[in-house]
Amino acid sequence: MKYEYMLSTCNQCRYKMTTDRYKESLLGRILFNLKTKRNRCRQMDIPINISEDFISCLLSKQQGRCFYSDAELSTDPSSRDKIPSLDRIIPTLGYTEDNVVICSKRMNTIKSNLSLVEIKRMMPPIYKKLIEHLRTVNPTEKTLLAWRDLGILDDLQVGTGEEF
Repeated sequence: MKYEYMLSTCNQCRYKMTTDRYKESLLGRILFNLKTKRNRCRQMDIPINISEDFISCLLSKQQGRCFYSDAELSTDPSSRDKIPSLDRIIPTLGYTEDNVVICSKRMNTIKSNLSLVEIKRMMPPIYKKLIEHLRTVNPTEKTLLAWRDLGILDDLQVGTGEEF
């Protein structure tokens, strides 16, 4: 006897179908990652307050490209280096609208938890791109204090910092 309230698929299969559907588009993959990051951030007490609309706008602004390398992002599992990922510019500030960019998983791994000072020293073109991006965001008080503590406020002044 078949019960109408029973599902026709097991939990594992239903989970796989849901995750596969998420991973069909760049936005879906990033939103799926965001969902898992929310759980991890709650456990580790890391701030996370970005919305799906913000992610959609950020992806559109970056035209589906990696923030750091400008490579086209992809959902194709065979091109693992191009899978999209969310990166915290300053890792200690968490996932906030003034502190995230979309990049490839590979570039996120390369950047890891480097500070902006280390990026400035080791990867000047990426540092310059980060500074240009940070000039366009509306920072919170906490972010401004972090920028001050990191000594990057001078670089953020328009018209300066061109010599990195």
